[in-house]
Amino acid sequence: MPDIHATHMIVLVNWGIDAVVVLQLPPEDQQIKAIEYVIQKICNTLSTYYSDVTLDEQDKFFLKKILRTEVFSNISELTEVKSIIDFHHKIPSLRLNNDLLKPYNYNLYPIEHFYAMNNGKQVIFIELQGKDVLNIEYHLLQLSSDFKRLTEAMNQDYPNLQRHLKIELNKMRTTWQNLKQMYENEINRIQKLKIGIHHGEIDQRTIPEELNTDQARKLRKMISDFTDNLKAIDKKEQFITDLIEKRFLYQNAADKGIQNGDDQKTLEQTLLADAKCTRIMCSDDDLYKNKLSEWCSCRDKLLKEHKENPDLQLIYVDFSYASCKLKDTIILRTLDKKNHVDATQLMTTLPSARPKSDGSINILLLGESGVGKSTFINAFVNYLKFDKLKAAEKNPVVLIPVSFIMTTDDNFTEQVVKFEGNDTLSNEDHDNLGHSVTQHCKSYVFTLKNGDNHGRINPFYFILVFLTLSSS
Repeated sequence: MPDIHATHMIVLVNWGIDAVVVLQLPPEDQQIKAIEYVIQKICNTLSTYYSDVTLDEQDKFFLKKILRTEVFSNISELTEVKSIIDFHHKIPSLRLNNDLLKPYNYNLYPIEHFYAMNNGKQVIFIELQGKDVLNIEYHLLQLSSDFKRLTEAMNQDYPNLQRHLKIELNKMRTTWQNLKQMYENEINRIQKLKIGIHHGEIDQRTIPEELNTDQARKLRKMISDFTDNLKAIDKKEQFITDLIEKRFLYQNAADKGIQNGDDQKTLEQTLLADAKCTRIMCSDDDLYKNKLSEWCSCRDKLLKEHKENPDLQLIYVDFSYASCKLKDTIILRTLDKKNHVDATQLMTTLPSARPKSDGSINILLLGESGVGKSTFINAFVNYLKFDKLKAAEKNPVVLIPVSFIMTTDDNFTEQVVKFEGNDTLSNEDHDNLGHSVTQHCKSYVFTLKNGDNHGRINPFYFILVFLTLSSS
């Protein structure tokens, strides 16, 4: 203001027509020149009383390239106009309105009441150089493009991850919120940088450094890392989908209570508990990436088994997010029941089929109700504990409380014979004929002492042969 030396400014228009039209032009120089030429034609009609200028189609074409039009006027009809073409069409009708078309009358007010002449600061505006404009635009466009792509990815649904890997997915969402905040901070920083340069507060020569600050580099690094993580979870979503389509159940090992250092036996106890006719494939993302042929071989083997036995349940346990790390892909199996096994073959193969790891043998007693399965277990534990029958008769060991009815004397009087141990008889039911008296299955582990030789034959092997021949 001090350089203009103005003394008054218009503060009120009493009558007449006052209008200020603000236009936002496109960035192309050739279009700007054409638009300015047409606008000058319109201005000529406003400054004279000559007939209205007719706009041809080419003139209208260039005027439609104007990005935005705002009209500030004391005439309400003009303030509603949003196109310079419509503004041009309004002029003839306004000239015919005698109530509006009057000599221009306005009020002036001393400008010193708005700006103190002695304290007024000279307005400074420094235009950015072309190369600096390009550098800033490239920086902002790159960020905008990256965030548009990341936003679209984060707005997708990941049903498998939401169900099985909720913790990992929530971590990604938290990182995304932090990344968006850093993005907004960077945009605000560049805006302040640009304003500071325009006002002469920041040297324009520092723009290359300002676009490569620690904050900017950290943001670019986070965008790159987050992009890689997005690709990984997208692949994981598809990976789980493929397993499900192949009839696998997907499970996250981190949800199974598996601890670091668990061996294969512990994994079997944890993952195969209560499982029946099941195959479990244990692996992780690293094994899938680095030992793909081995991974595919295990998968195809299980798919072949499932094809031969559709009742077989296939489970894939993913150790990628568990503390327990695998060296190789492993398959865990349940001991499935096989029918029509030849007794002679069983006698021949069982001794050589003993596990070399711990030397244990699993025996499952199956039989009709009342044949004496529980009684057999009680007899066997006493056989292992006592060397003489008389010693067992004095204080017998009763693992499973048993009771049975027998008749005595000539009148066939029924009496209940009971062998009670530390347990109670709540595990027995005599009321339902045809059903097993023992209500709940139990397992027992027997350990032979070193040097235990109840005869010259291995006791366990002898029992297996006896059970096999008895059931044939």
